[in-house]
Amino acid sequence: MKKISLFFIVFFLALPLGYYSFLYFLPYYIMSEVARRKQLTYNQVYHQSLPTDASRAIVLPNPDFMYSIVLYDLSQKESLLIQSNLPDSSYWSVGFYDGNTSNYWVKNDQQLKSKKVKILLLLKGKHPPKDIDAANTEVVYAPTPKGIILTRLLVLDKKNLSYFDAIQKSFVIVP
Repeated sequence: MKKISLFFIVFFLALPLGYYSFLYFLPYYIMSEVARRKQLTYNQVYHQSLPTDASRAIVLPNPDFMYSIVLYDLSQKESLLIQSNLPDSSYWSVGFYDGNTSNYWVKNDQQLKSKKVKILLLLKGKHPPKDIDAANTEVVYAPTPKGIILTRLLVLDKKNLSYFDAIQKSFVIVP
């Protein structure tokens, strides 16, 4: 009787522990595997032009959007300064995701103050440098050292692709 009771106690304690461990660690594992398989480097911007039906760099991409992605690692670099030009009459957004792929900050072109955006990414608990242009720089605090930055740019007119390409390429990490 004691053996059966002990078995059930261990089983019912191990089951939720295993389940929650799986839910917690799986996104981190998937993110590191994607980076490894696609040979992506941390703290570098990758631009993707308009997706096709064969595109799978972004899961279920919208064919009217150009995407840019950054896998960031703030353990390698204390902060990242990101800048981009914004389109005149099209939707643009940037989203920040932690190492567990949970979104923690997002803004679009309507919410930003100007047509040129600067974003300083810091690890939570760090302080921005004193020489930062606070009036023109959004400061974002990452909850985990590793994560993803994703931008989306709506291409309204495919005849004007060079304009949208230039906007997309202006999304850079400033050294």
